[in-house]
Amino acid sequence: MTTASVTSPPNSPPPKRVKTNNDNSITSTMTENNSASVPVPQLEQAPPLLIKKLSDKARLPTRGSAFAAGYDMYSSQAATVPARGKALVDTDIAIAVPAGTYGRIAPRSGLASKHSIQTGAGVIDADYRGQVRILLFNHSDADFSIAEGDRIAQLIIERIYTPEVLEVAELEESERRLPHYHNKKKRKISEANSDDNDMDYDNGNTDEDAGDAPMGIFSKDAFGSDEFVGAMALDLDDETVMVFNTGF
Repeated sequence: MTTASVTSPPNSPPPKRVKTNNDNSITSTMTENNSASVPVPQLEQAPPLLIKKLSDKARLPTRGSAFAAGYDMYSSQAATVPARGKALVDTDIAIAVPAGTYGRIAPRSGLASKHSIQTGAGVIDADYRGQVRILLFNHSDADFSIAEGDRIAQLIIERIYTPEVLEVAELEESERRLPHYHNKKKRKISEANSDDNDMDYDNGNTDEDAGDAPMGIFSKDAFGSDEFVGAMALDLDDETVMVFNTGF
C-alpha cells in the first residue's frame, strides 16, 4: 500500500528517505507521492448548532466552505446604517450554542474593507434564547443600505472555560517583569512619535505615583478634548515600544 506524503513547510527539516543506489528512482517516487492529494485531518464530531426561526423571513446561518470558521448571518428586513452611526439589525432567529462554547458575532471582511462596516456587542451566551440582533457600526461618510436577505455578519462558535472565581492573598510570581516607567523611556517614545499631537503618555502621573499601573496614550484633538487612542507596553530589556491603536 502506498501512503501519500505530506509536503513539509519550508523551514522544516527534509523528510527522511530510504537510501538506494538509484537516485532517479528516489526522485520518481517522491514526485508520485507529492502529486497525490492528502485529506485534511478531521476533528471529532461537533455537537449541532440549534436554530429556531422566529418568522418566515428568517434564514438559517450558512458557511461559505467546508472549513470556513464563521456562519454567515442574514438580515430579515431592510435597514440603513447611517454614516458615522450605528443600527441594530434583526435576523429573526434564536440560537442555542453547544455547552462550553459561546457565539461571537464578527464582521464580514468584505463589508469591513469596502464599506467600513464593523460589528459590536458580539457575545452570545449558551443560555441566551432571544432573537439574535446584529449591532452594526458604519465608520464611513456614506449611509449603508441593507436589503432583506443580505449577509451582514458572521457567527463564530468558540470554546471557553468558565472557572470558579477564587480570591487569593498573593499570586504566584511570574518570570515576566512588571514595567516601570521612567523619564528616559518617555523621552525615547516622544522622539519616536514626534508629530503635531500633544501626547500625554502617563495621563498626568509622575514616576512616583505611576507605579505598575498600565499606561494609556491620550491625544489632544482639534477641540482640545482628551481622547484615548491606544495602550502602550514597554520591554525594559531591549527598550521595545509597542503601541496598540484602538481609535477609528
